[in-house]
Amino acid sequence: MAIVDNTLRGHGEVITRNPGAGADIGIYSRPTYMAQDRDGLDHYFADTSLTMPMQLYLYNNYGSSNIENIFSWQPSEEQWWITGFNPEHVGIADMTKQVMVACVDFSEYTDANGKNEMYDELKDALEELELDKKYVILDEDEEIVWIMWYEGDPI
Repeated sequence: MAIVDNTLRGHGEVITRNPGAGADIGIYSRPTYMAQDRDGLDHYFADTSLTMPMQLYLYNNYGSSNIENIFSWQPSEEQWWITGFNPEHVGIADMTKQVMVACVDFSEYTDANGKNEMYDELKDALEELELDKKYVILDEDEEIVWIMWYEGDPI
């Protein structure tokens, strides 16, 4: 997987991010026969077969002692796409203050040999991008990834 703009892209899988009055992340796939076109455009498809436990949180960060919860969503069902929305924030979203946090549990995709290609590809892509560790937590034992999107300094 790789990250392009606000998107984590892999060998067929993608995690997207879209904050505002709401936010969402999703897992998408691209069949191997559909290579990126010569203009650099890429197309991925919703892949409802790639469900997994996910959590999604969106906050306004006005300072270390003033953080507003826009929403917190921890569904009990597995997701290929997770979204949250708070209608009280329509038209007043300040993207410079918003913090989106997502948790994706890849553990179900570990094969009988203990290999988890989805988790490993995402981990490799994150390391290749040299993302600041304060924005990503990789739980190697549980194969769970926590990612924070924020334009400011979280600490």
